[in-house]
Amino acid sequence: MKNFQSVNEAITNRSPCSSYELNTYYTWSLFTHFSQNRNYKYVAIFGYYKNKYKWTEEEAQEMYNKAPDGWTDGLGVYRLFDWGKGENQIKLVHEDEEWHAPQLDHIVPRSRAKAMGWTQKQIDHPNNFQVLPAYLNRILSNLTDEHAPAILPLVIAQYK
Repeated sequence: MKNFQSVNEAITNRSPCSSYELNTYYTWSLFTHFSQNRNYKYVAIFGYYKNKYKWTEEEAQEMYNKAPDGWTDGLGVYRLFDWGKGENQIKLVHEDEEWHAPQLDHIVPRSRAKAMGWTQKQIDHPNNFQVLPAYLNRILSNLTDEHAPAILPLVIAQYK
């Protein structure tokens, strides 16, 4: 957790993969776009996530517009997200990676949305996503609405 400055610097100063790699750029047009703009977040959203959630160009743009470049933790530490994919990811130890890896999190969980009668398109629409660091997303994924109010105050109370 104390390596945030060096990780932020590594993310900022990385040398991008200069050859077309499918798991890094997904399409030739994204590789061309990246070569001109050096925008890792654009490649992640328009390459990986657009395909995964079957978004239109407009939906991918909506997610891109709301996706932050980083986040500030509870101690006031700003941590850049490593939006790089494949060969463009920073190689980090697991502990550091979880603080800098962005993950899309369903705001209304899939199971609840299905129970409410949402279609898959509604469940996976950018309106139903927020970007969280992997560490926080993992913690929240393991809490149910019933358990969260009972557990979270106890966790917070441990850190006076």
